[in-house]
Amino acid sequence: MGLEVEDIEAAFTDLSARGYSFFMPPTDIPDLRIAFFRGPEDIVIELVQRIDAGS
Repeated sequence: MGLEVEDIEAAFTDLSARGYSFFMPPTDIPDLRIAFFRGPEDIVIELVQRIDAGS
């Protein structure tokens, strides 16, 4: 499952504080910043933030 967020760093901090375990912290790839964690029932969830080329 993938979810688009406006601020991936804030989402990462909030979800980590709530006890969710990220197996890939926020990482830049072309045009995106992505992160993966395990949600309820061990479901893999991807967070995606679109970024400008100049960011």
